[in-house]
Amino acid sequence: MVDGASDRLRFFEGLCDLIESATRAAKTGHPRVAICGECVGLLGAEGNVKAAIRLEEVGNDVAELHNVEIMCPYPLSSFHEEHADAYERICAEHIAVYSR
Repeated sequence: MVDGASDRLRFFEGLCDLIESATRAAKTGHPRVAICGECVGLLGAEGNVKAAIRLEEVGNDVAELHNVEIMCPYPLSSFHEEHADAYERICAEHIAVYSR
């Protein structure tokens, strides 16, 4: 984070490096990596929805390059009235949404 905003390039490069390292370490012929995107939920809980959405976008860019599943847990309590539109914007960044 730089001044409350995510550093898109550093996050992208770091995530790609992590995925590539996990893929090399896998013992199967067709490795698949799964990531828990906890950072976005923490940012959302802090009210920094803009940074969470930026990281979601980076995650989508990474998923286009790598065979990776990214699961993003958000506490629904993060989406108060002042961030009501944020829930829809974040859901739009995902292929599937499970909410209860």
